Amino acid sequence: MRDAFAQPQDESAAEAGVGKVDRNVVYGMYSGLALVMDVYHAEKPNGFGAVFIEGSGWSSSPEYAARQLKSGTEQWSALALPLIRAGYTLFAINHRAAPRFHSPAQIEDAQRAVRFVRFHARQYGINPARIGAVGYSSGAHLSMLLGLLDGAGNPDDRDPVQRVSARVQCVIGGGTPSDLEHVGNNPAALALLSAFLGETVPADPPEGSAIYRKLELVSPMHFVKPGDPPILLIHGDSDELVPYEASLAFQAKLQAAHVPVKLITVKGGTHNSVVQLQSDEYAGAIVQWMDENLRRGTTH
Repeated sequence: MRDAFAQPQDESAAEAGVGKVDRNVVYGMYSGLALVMDVYHAEKPNGFGAVFIEGSGWSSSPEYAARQLKSGTEQWSALALPLIRAGYTLFAINHRAAPRFHSPAQIEDAQRAVRFVRFHARQYGINPARIGAVGYSSGAHLSMLLGLLDGAGNPDDRDPVQRVSARVQCVIGGGTPSDLEHVGNNPAALALLSAFLGETVPADPPEGSAIYRKLELVSPMHFVKPGDPPILLIHGDSDELVPYEASLAFQAKLQAAHVPVKLITVKGGTHNSVVQLQSDEYAGAIVQWMDENLRRGTTH
């Protein structure tokens, strides 16, 4: 499961409370392109795992020396590290990205990562029936879809990994873009969505239009239904890129469907500053949500 160039344990990660780190584990191939993840083992594993997806605007530089999406950042420190320290095995993934790749490539890769983790759950010492997902911004969007989409495997696929489910049982998302068809006239958000879809997204596309329908089909809000997994939302009320009101509406729709949900409001938090607030309060809430709804909660 590890490629020939897997790197040794990162000493800085170990100093931060992480045990062994498996670098560049290949979880899939796409037309000769290796899809890789880093696996962070807790010093005292609790038998549960979570997939971490960094927020990147669904994009990455096409240069050879570009930073990998799975590399350690403030997002990783704020959202992933608390879980590792609490005993969770953490799978930080790369995925195909704009401008070279467009939706649904990013979604498909996130699902492939979950399938891979579930298929190899015994080797990683985790429960395959209970896997979580955590991410920020575009990573939160993909994490939400991992919980809300059906994700059923294809029993006839020649690849056994593709036969297993891609659905996760608990989700944590920060600055979540949950309603992509209603971002208003925000030039930055529209540019990111245009790159994600591979075509120009206008402000306030008419309901029923082709572009509106395409956005709807990749919006977490569109897939909410009873029986969805528990969802924790973290959002700054001064977010200039992803409106805080979107998470309020998302929370309301989840509540109406009787889906367990909690929204943590970061007072004065902007889109970038939220992940810089690595407080014990937020770290504790993240771990508590996974503990209560993944480790000790019922499966969904």
